Amino acid sequence: MAKGACWVTVLLLLAATGASAVSFPPSPEPASPLPPSPAPPSPAPPSPEPSPAPPSPAPPSPIPPSPLPPSPAPPAPAVTYNSVYDYIVKRRASGLSFTYQLMLLAASLAPAQVAALNSSSLAVTAFLLSDTAFDAFARKWGYANSAGLLNAGFSSAAIQASTQQTLTYIYVNQAVRIADLPNNGSSPADNTTTTYFDTQLTGTGLSSYFTRIGVRRNANDSRPQAARVVGNSGVAGLLDADVPAGAAFINLLDRVPQFYFDTPYDVLKADPEFSTLVSQLDTVPTLAPIKQQLQRTNLSQTFLAPTNAAIAKFTATYNLSLDDPALAPTLYGYLRLNATKEVVSTDNITTVPSSLGQIVTFTKSGQQPIVKSFQPNGTWANVTVPNIPTGFQVRAYVHKLDAVIVPLSYTAVQPGAAAAAVTFPSIWDYLISRPDLSVVVFALKQLGQETLLRNASLDFTVFALNNDAFDKFSRRIGLNSTADINQRPDLLQAVIETQWYHMIPQVFRIGDQPLNTTSYFQTRLATVLGKVGSFSRIGIRRGGAADPPIVVSTSTTGNLLAQDVQAGAGYVNVIDKVQEYFYNSMYEAIKGEPDMAAVAAQLDASPQLATIKQQLQQTNLTRTFLAPTDTAVARLTSVYGLTMNDTAYGAHIYGYHQLTEARSLDPNYPGTSSAMSLGCCTVNFTVTRTNGSTAYSHLRDGTRANVISANIPVGFGPVAYVHKIDQVLLPEYTSAWHYISLQPDFRALAGLLALEGSVLAELRAPSPPLSLLAPNDAAVAKAAAAYGVTNITQLLTSASLQKAVLANHALSGAYPLERLNGTLDTRAGAGYLTAVRGSTITITAAQSRATVLQASSNVSILYGRAYVHTVDMVLLPRELPAPGGGGGGAGSAAPSLLALLLAPLVACAASLLLA
Repeated sequence: MAKGACWVTVLLLLAATGASAVSFPPSPEPASPLPPSPAPPSPAPPSPEPSPAPPSPAPPSPIPPSPLPPSPAPPAPAVTYNSVYDYIVKRRASGLSFTYQLMLLAASLAPAQVAALNSSSLAVTAFLLSDTAFDAFARKWGYANSAGLLNAGFSSAAIQASTQQTLTYIYVNQAVRIADLPNNGSSPADNTTTTYFDTQLTGTGLSSYFTRIGVRRNANDSRPQAARVVGNSGVAGLLDADVPAGAAFINLLDRVPQFYFDTPYDVLKADPEFSTLVSQLDTVPTLAPIKQQLQRTNLSQTFLAPTNAAIAKFTATYNLSLDDPALAPTLYGYLRLNATKEVVSTDNITTVPSSLGQIVTFTKSGQQPIVKSFQPNGTWANVTVPNIPTGFQVRAYVHKLDAVIVPLSYTAVQPGAAAAAVTFPSIWDYLISRPDLSVVVFALKQLGQETLLRNASLDFTVFALNNDAFDKFSRRIGLNSTADINQRPDLLQAVIETQWYHMIPQVFRIGDQPLNTTSYFQTRLATVLGKVGSFSRIGIRRGGAADPPIVVSTSTTGNLLAQDVQAGAGYVNVIDKVQEYFYNSMYEAIKGEPDMAAVAAQLDASPQLATIKQQLQQTNLTRTFLAPTDTAVARLTSVYGLTMNDTAYGAHIYGYHQLTEARSLDPNYPGTSSAMSLGCCTVNFTVTRTNGSTAYSHLRDGTRANVISANIPVGFGPVAYVHKIDQVLLPEYTSAWHYISLQPDFRALAGLLALEGSVLAELRAPSPPLSLLAPNDAAVAKAAAAYGVTNITQLLTSASLQKAVLANHALSGAYPLERLNGTLDTRAGAGYLTAVRGSTITITAAQSRATVLQASSNVSILYGRAYVHTVDMVLLPRELPAPGGGGGGAGSAAPSLLALLLAPLVACAASLLLA
């Protein structure tokens, strides 16, 4: 069977053809036996291991021979099954139905691979997964059962690949009986002995340590079925053990033994060499967000994990600790990469951004993989154990390092080297040495930062504002000078807090930044004012070698008055302007984001939006603007046939996206809420910690948008926010079906539409829109009574009759009340209805007549692209006979039993159909 991976792949792919729903004949063997495959070479004896150590690249140590003479081998049991294939076939009704169906489907497209399973000379050990194991595994990863997992895998190559690896992991290329494995209690802690085997996953790119599978026997119970099958995480019990199947042995498992860990944090907890990391992640409060990320399953990430010895070496060399509350988020953040990075032997050099944004470089020293800091002459480490796998649907890795890498320009001091002269012992000493920095000294004292900045080993970079910069900023926010701030307590604290944006918790020299680019660094504002997201970064813009560097922020730039002044372990730069992490107005935020160019262009070019633009240009206006991206604006036209700058309704749409308050969507405060818009009504929000935020229309089952960039700050404070959304929100019904599905008077009509289906599909479509003459429940009951039946479906006994009736009520295009006159063309055909206007509007069909109930009519759909009108009788087409009681002559009756029975179904179906 070679490595068996091919047939597993075929099984997975063929599952998409309907494995869970296919019924097979109960044929125990194939019609014509497949030829046997040649037997593999004689296997090497298994290598027992005294105890299952945590992840380590060292192979298992052999167990010393027992001093007792070996017992004679037991007689071989009678062969009940001829092959692995034969076992699966005969057990298909008792625990292997899922595997059996997959195997039969594979037989037609991969006969050679299935033939290998049917060979009596195939000498393997198979740890087959029972139906119970498959289902438990699927539930663990968030699916109802194994069928649900495979359904998800149809559209996910990652799930297919991971499932293939999981199934490849359960085959060992040698035939071994559990009863023959050592059971001498070599691990005194639990009196067990674990023997490990390479699986067919070995040699596929993962470290051999993680592709081994183990069998753990307990000296207190020598029965083979009492053994446990162990992966790197997950332990399985045996439902069947040592079953001979030709030359193979089969074991049936009740759980899936995983070769990977669930999360990177689980890797750290399992290895004693990471105990320092675990302790710091568990106890340092500022590391809580990083710990939460490392505990997430199925998150694309990589963690560069220094061992205990590496951390101790780092502390001794640099007199710093990874668990310093101020530095820990930066140091740990640099070790966590926001992408899955596998160490590949053929890679010469690759770069990956860390969660802080700075680059980590992967390269080699000879054949040894190493990782390096982005800083010139910065830190580096050997990758001693690469690619420790985690996660199922999304693979992540932990790489074990023998040193700590940091985003700082540290270089270990060589023996005998003289330390560089430091003019200022600390950052604080430099700040107080300059009279023109007295305001920033005052502000930092108010923030309680003096003690921190007096630390000579503090590796921060500070952008210090001179007094003139504060004066200019004070005038911009409406004061005469900085001295006036003391008279405005409401502004004082906010001005002081601007200092968080001018402190970077890492060391870098501006002169070392690359030319002709802008390098960004995360400031302390990220942790102090986390609700501004990525807008807490500050940048250094370098041009050519002769051009002076510029400090850049969201809406301002600053010139350097002093650059790269070394102060203790850190650096200070003096600048002439307060850097602002916020935009000055919502309009400025729209213009500053490249994927909102369509909204900016409409605001600039549309006279009917002039008032909206003026509102958005105001500074210090407490508002929120929900800004559709260019893709969202284009989708509004392609899906709904609407434009945001339409002269009739464009201002109304823009007004609905502008809220009367500054609404922050902070993931630290999850929940649902609503806010009033300027347009007409409320906008609803759902905020979650992990899956972002959603905004949706006040109408149930209406338009809904994902907030793809929340809390773009506007104004000093900030006083307003812009949230970038991926759909345009509409305070309008989006189709005739959207309207009637929400009204209690149309339950019978909604039920008939759901029953027939095709007319419903047309009514749901936003383009081209259909207007609707909608009979209410009383009208449906009246029509049934006119034919002497209690339920209108007794009359509409076929799908064709149902469609004829329903299509007779659907009008193509916009039909406001004033257009209901003369001959009307319906979806059933041209000229099927006639409208007569008088004191009332009467609609005549072939077999009935109805009156338009104007008080509940003229409901606009998509700003008048279609309308819904209520009528008091079903408009019966020519396909039906004339009612016995005369069209519309019967008295009103209660809603039909069918309508009442269908009501719960329609309520449920409506949300699905509108999704």
